[in-house]
Amino acid sequence: MLPRAKKLFAIPLLAAAVVAVGSAAPAQAGSAQVAQTMLLETFPTPSTTGVPVGTTLTVLPPDGYDTNGVPYYVVGAGETIDSKRFTGNLIISGNGAVIKNSEIYRTISNGDDHYTFSVTDSTLGAPDGNGCNGDVAIQFDNYTALRVRVRNFSDAFRATTPGGASNISIKDSFAKLCSNSGDHSDGYQGYHGGTNVLIQHNTIDQRSAAPDVTAPIFNSDDSNGISVKNNLLMGGSFTIRLDGDGTQSVAQDNRVVNNSWVWGPVSNAGPSGGSNCPWITWSGNTLVTIDSSYNITSTVGPLNCV
Repeated sequence: MLPRAKKLFAIPLLAAAVVAVGSAAPAQAGSAQVAQTMLLETFPTPSTTGVPVGTTLTVLPPDGYDTNGVPYYVVGAGETIDSKRFTGNLIISGNGAVIKNSEIYRTISNGDDHYTFSVTDSTLGAPDGNGCNGDVAIQFDNYTALRVRVRNFSDAFRATTPGGASNISIKDSFAKLCSNSGDHSDGYQGYHGGTNVLIQHNTIDQRSAAPDVTAPIFNSDDSNGISVKNNLLMGGSFTIRLDGDGTQSVAQDNRVVNNSWVWGPVSNAGPSGGSNCPWITWSGNTLVTIDSSYNITSTVGPLNCV
């Protein structure tokens, strides 16, 4: 299994940060209907993701234990893990593995073999009270995550495919992140990420429980462009950080919770220090406020990449 990649970057000083700050002015005249439509939008929550209510879980026995005494289970080609609870790591060892309706406490990873797998209607991370797992919930590529709930992980989703296609689809999922001292917590991180990554209609909460942060959406380190559409995002040093590598990203119809960030809603400092906004197809992104149940309560105004 690949070791967790280190994230080597510096959090910029506020005075030196290049920030695309969305206007906090009221919506322009004629946009009242659009604002009302946004208020009616719904996004994933803990109650609409993860193991479905009423599912009976049985314990999955481990295949072995690593050098730290952590249990692991090797998921073979075409194998289905359904309605299970497992307190260790799942290692994907063949194409077509399926994890559904299950509770997995530690990382699901396909290592460096790039096997395909899917995770659906499952809860990832140990229950509250067991600390913050500084690893990644799902990695590295060729996976689908649908209605997944991530809890008590520092990082939720990772893409690492140097020189190839990552083939990742993350939809209708919810992640509430944590962090340990020295972590660079991320909702999604592209670390030498490949092409064909879609992050659509998810809620990623990286506010007070994760003080050591990068971003809910962090695509950097020579990663290819990704598509980020219709997500509810909050927290981070910057909430959206799409560092361009010369390939086009898409940021469309995302809702960023106003004033939830440390430095700003958008970092547009590219890898050479310049703006990467020319490498982002940017449209329909807005600043919003929400209630404690992740319902949008108001539209503050447009969020621009400048």
